[in-house]
Amino acid sequence: MICCITYFPMMWMLGREIRSRIGYAAMVSGFVMLGSGLAVGWFPLDVLKAHLMAALVFFWSFLVTALLFLLAFLPRWNQRPSRWMVAVGCLATFCLLSFLIYPKESVVQFILEPEHVERPPIWGVAILEWSVLFSLYSWGLTAVFVLWRCRGRETLFQTRESN
Repeated sequence: MICCITYFPMMWMLGREIRSRIGYAAMVSGFVMLGSGLAVGWFPLDVLKAHLMAALVFFWSFLVTALLFLLAFLPRWNQRPSRWMVAVGCLATFCLLSFLIYPKESVVQFILEPEHVERPPIWGVAILEWSVLFSLYSWGLTAVFVLWRCRGRETLFQTRESN
């Protein structure tokens, strides 16, 4: 939950700095992602339906956010900040798609009837979920680094020569 709270200003700054429709759409999608991330933490597994619904909104809105920011940075590939954001955007997209298409029937059955399901020693869906979390942290840290490196410029994509 703390991660989601701290990401709100970064999401706003990043969307504002891109200054395009796609940047603003990514920012709004990011706010939905962060709000649903807060809801995942707010609703414990005891309130399973609300928790799972918030988690689904979180994962899908993170995918939309990552794709929109990826599309915003891709045309600016010749500028160094864009390369970093495209790289972590690709990583996040890969992790999210892998997680979202992975079959989860055994997990749902385990949550609903834990006494009837034997939990495997290594659960693929758990590894993929942790990879999504890792990609979220990587994406956020890269965005903060890009914003920090570009401070003092009129826009995020202003070159050093034009300063």
